[in-house]
Amino acid sequence: MDITCGIYFYDLNTDQILVGHVTNSNQNFSIPKGLFDKDKDEDYWAAAKREFTEETGLNLDDLLIPLTKELDIIQYKVTKKTLVPFLVLVDDMSLLDREIICISKFIDKDGMKKPEIDYFQWVSLKDAAELVHETQKANLPKINQIVTNIKKIK
Repeated sequence: MDITCGIYFYDLNTDQILVGHVTNSNQNFSIPKGLFDKDKDEDYWAAAKREFTEETGLNLDDLLIPLTKELDIIQYKVTKKTLVPFLVLVDDMSLLDREIICISKFIDKDGMKKPEIDYFQWVSLKDAAELVHETQKANLPKINQIVTNIKKIK
């Protein structure tokens, strides 16, 4: 069974989450994620961070004190895959000025080298629920609850 590790990347300033449009797809959007590689990754968090950097060009260690929470592991319904997700909450205004570009590539059927994600956008949780894969939607209510509780504390 394949294990996919991903990051729900949430900006507390704008109350938006980062989603990427999957290259060569009609309407498929995704959180930054990818397969756990036992040869490269010491654990699921390491895999999620590596995939996040490959898909966004951003290094989580460069951001201002992100808050990280583990989310519920979800089994894909159709494929034999498991999503091990993490929530990264940032309060870093410099993100608004950063260009987010996928640096990981694949070779398409015409032999062209293309990025896995062709563009990113910041969207509300409500809009994310309409854009991302059914498996990724499952954690959106919990993310909303976590963000709501954090804002009550502030």
